[in-house]
Parts: sequence; C-alpha cells; structure tokens
Amino acid sequence: MKISGIGIISLSIFLIICTPAFSEFQPDFDTFEIVMEKTNDSWNSKGPAGCFILFDEGMYRMWFTGRRGPVDNRNYFSIGYADSKDGVHWENIKLLLECYDYNIFYSPCVIFEGDKYKIYFSGYYIDILNQWAHYIALSESTKGVDIKSPLTVLTGTGNYNDFDGRNVRTPFVCKNENKYIMYYVGGKAYKKIPENQETFIASVESEDGKHWNDRRIIFSENDLFHDPNHQSWLFSPSIMKNENGTQTMLFSYSFYFKFYNKDISCIFASDSKDGENWSKPYPVLQYPEIKNINQKYSMTSIPYPFVFQDPSGKVFLYFSVYNEKNENLALARIELKNFD
Repeated sequence: MKISGIGIISLSIFLIICTPAFSEFQPDFDTFEIVMEKTNDSWNSKGPAGCFILFDEGMYRMWFTGRRGPVDNRNYFSIGYADSKDGVHWENIKLLLECYDYNIFYSPCVIFEGDKYKIYFSGYYIDILNQWAHYIALSESTKGVDIKSPLTVLTGTGNYNDFDGRNVRTPFVCKNENKYIMYYVGGKAYKKIPENQETFIASVESEDGKHWNDRRIIFSENDLFHDPNHQSWLFSPSIMKNENGTQTMLFSYSFYFKFYNKDISCIFASDSKDGENWSKPYPVLQYPEIKNINQKYSMTSIPYPFVFQDPSGKVFLYFSVYNEKNENLALARIELKNFD
C-alpha cells in the first residue's frame, strides 16, 4: 500500500499527542484481561461493544451492547444484561432490547433511584431534517432487567447552526443534588453531509431526568487534533466522582487514516471541580499499547470506555477490543493506578 507524506505526518502528530507522558493516572498493563467475548446468542454473536456497571446488593450488574453483524455493511446493536460476583466472570446473560430492521440500540447508562432503575440508551434511527439520526431514550424498570415502553428524551435540535443539530448519542447521566446532568456526544446537521462530520462532547440538565435544557459544549474534536483530510470522532463520555470531590471524565477519540485503511483509537481523560469546567484532556490509553500486550485483540474504532471503582477502592477501565482476523469484539478491563 502506498503511504503519502500527509498520512505519515498526520499519524506522527496523532501519536505524539497520544503519548501518555503527562497523564495523572496510568493503566497497569499487567492487569489487562478479557472479561466477556461473543456468546451463542444471535444478538451478541460478534461480541460486546461497551458496558455500564453498578455494584448493587453485593453483586456486579452490567448492562452492555451486544453486536450482531455486520450485515449489508451495517452493524446491528442490541442491549443485554449480565451479572457477576467479581466483575470478571459474567453469567445470567439476557437480552433486554433487540435491534430490528434498521433500528439499533446501544450504550446503556443506568441510575438506581428510589425503587426504580432509570435505563438511558442510544437509539437509531429517527428523522431529523430528512436525515436518519441518533437519539437518546429512557426506560424505567423496577428490577433493571427489562426495557419496556422507552421514552425518547433527547434528539438533535433540527437546526443546521447547532453543534447537535442532527445526532445525540452515548449518554452518561449523573444525579447531583436536585438536578440531573447528562453528558453525551452531539453531531451537526449538514445540508450536504461531508466525509468528516465534526463531533462534540456536551452536557445538558434536567430536573426530572426526562425534560432536558441548557445544552452546552464541553469539547470539540478540534480541541484535541483535527485533520480535515481524515475522519475523526469523539465518543462515549464516562464520569467518575473522586473522593476529593472532583470528577474525572474518560472518553474515546478515534481517527481514521484512509492511507492506512485503519482506525487509530485513544482514550482521553479530563478533570473538573464542578462538572461544568473541565481541564485540558490528557491521554490514558491508545491503540498500539493494547496490541503490544495482547496479540489476539487491539483497540476498536470506538473503544466505548467505562470507568468504575469497585468496593475495594480499585479503579478499572472497561472498554471494547477488536480481533482484526475474525472481526469479533470483546470486553476488556485494565486497572488504573494513581487515580487521585
């Protein structure tokens, strides 16, 4: 394959900004392990793509995205559930919401409040400005193991001038005192869709978890590294509250090099004292590092990071990895050290 000078320069710049020399915490590569691979279920026949975990009544409970396909060059995502005694070995796997036709469901986020589980997730598709678009929905459940009568709670604005005019997806919802804050990824609407569509990590607020307002941008992909000659995208914000009262957000940034025909992925982090003003993002984990320690898997084009502190106080990063040979996904985790 012929590689242009532009491709070499772009890759070099990307790897420089992704070198985790100044991270506030580091992954311990000796702790890397695969925690779930594909199952015999048709809706998860190509493996899990991201998860959300709660520790509830002495048990780890996980809501995750199962992948079927690709079919007709499309990936089909459904939402599943599993539980575990140790956060590594998962059982009682069941389907909660299955894809159908061109409709897919992915990236669940769960809050337990009162006597109900609020299950937020991404869906596709609805019509925005005569274009197919992603949206965010909510289903309430007494046991957390069913998704019924979901309510669409956030869509693109339908305005060409807005950062989330067309797409909203991958929600992460926090409850702070008397208000909810949702972190999500927004995408612009275009009259003529370009090859590279700019994405943003944003936040929105609500008093009841259903009606949202005050949309604001936190990061644009241009805040990290942006080359109009290549496709890039932000995805999957995940928030963790630290013991000192600060918050840390992890999210993925991916870059498609057309000259290499390869996605290069990195997981970034940012810190905040108030949940509104965030530090300059710093890299935590990148594509070559996983390939170097596990020959079977590398980073996916969208790693779907989820950060989780277990009951012992250890912090783990869960994320998706990819087998390039058979195109299967798997869910991995790695411990993060010096998280303070």
